[in-house]
Amino acid sequence: MTKWEWACCGDAFAIGDEVDFGIKTRTPHAALADMLGPELIATVDAMESHHEEAFTDRVRGRVVAVHAVTQDVIERRSLRLPGHGAPPESIMPADGDE
Repeated sequence: MTKWEWACCGDAFAIGDEVDFGIKTRTPHAALADMLGPELIATVDAMESHHEEAFTDRVRGRVVAVHAVTQDVIERRSLRLPGHGAPPESIMPADGDE
């Protein structure tokens, strides 16, 4: 799950807790496979969703272990010149403008 999904709709759980997860899909998205790599994606057998949708596919049980995968994202800004990443009809910003 993404960080915003946990912040929005996720309830904390720990080892020993009973859980009931709605399964959105049993086939991980290709983008997730690209991020995790072949070894780690091979361990993913379902994708859960905390949203209010009714999922008939569910996983229920007691948590015996928790493994986390995190990804750092670095945001950077770069000036895109007309014809070089920005649309050709773009206007060059004045010096100092973002």
